[in-house]
Amino acid sequence: MIRRLFWQAVLLIAAVTLAHAETILGVIPPTLALIPSDGVISGLPGSTIGWGYTIANTTDWLVITSSNFEPSTDLGTYIDYTQFNFIVVGPAPESESVTQIFNPLDLTGAGSFTIDPDVAGGTVITGEIVMTYDLFSMDPNSPSFNPFEDTISTDNPLPVFAAVQVTSTPEPATWLGMPTALGLIGVLARRAGLKQRTC
Repeated sequence: MIRRLFWQAVLLIAAVTLAHAETILGVIPPTLALIPSDGVISGLPGSTIGWGYTIANTTDWLVITSSNFEPSTDLGTYIDYTQFNFIVVGPAPESESVTQIFNPLDLTGAGSFTIDPDVAGGTVITGEIVMTYDLFSMDPNSPSFNPFEDTISTDNPLPVFAAVQVTSTPEPATWLGMPTALGLIGVLARRAGLKQRTC
């Protein structure tokens, strides 16, 4: 009985040690932060919005391979922008921290989310941006890089909280009043122009 408890304790310690091996060995795991920092973006139904990010890695060389919004939802469509950019993060000559701002024209950032046009204002879609990366013992941009010898691990997930807030569209009364307001501005501008000419 004592021997059995002893071996269970040994196995438990070994499991905890393996689970925290990176910390014990002084290896700091990569970190991911979204832009905006709270991970919450907002837009009208039918609009396309997205996240930027900062990723930091100080040990070995990390290559971002993909990003995804999870769980998948029928309230919108996510497009991965990391597939269009070869990002290496790590020791010199690379940078240990890389920031990409969301830009739908340049296809930079984590990715875009197009809100379905039928989603009601006030809806909040919560989930995670899960970025995956491969880790290498040599800089992938080095001429002597060999993926068969220098690969440490692949398809490592790096999840972070993310949410989409769907904002309300303007009330119909607001839209109806818009032509009147624009017409009034035009009349006032015209009168101001006439006064300047007569002076």
